Amino acid sequence: MHSALGRRLASLSSDLHAVNGGSCPSAALTPTGTSQQMNKIIHSFHVKNTPKKGFGIFARENIQRGAFLFEYAGEIINRSEAYVRERKYIADGYELIN
Repeated sequence: MHSALGRRLASLSSDLHAVNGGSCPSAALTPTGTSQQMNKIIHSFHVKNTPKKGFGIFARENIQRGAFLFEYAGEIINRSEAYVRERKYIADGYELIN
């Protein structure tokens, strides 16, 4: 995966799981192998790069209609904004992990 400026980002696991921590009512999307002993896996996903739309998250199993999958708590920005922010982060001394 590459940044808006074409810099290689840290490797992204292609396997993700939605996990529920038991007492927590919401699920979190985590890389494979993290916190699985403390959490129950409720759905399994993988990240895939598609020709027309770019990266997306796809279910590895059939999921019942209306089921809670996970909450996206990030911000959706366009490529132009990503470019501007990446330039600022570099100017401020923040580096991407290669």
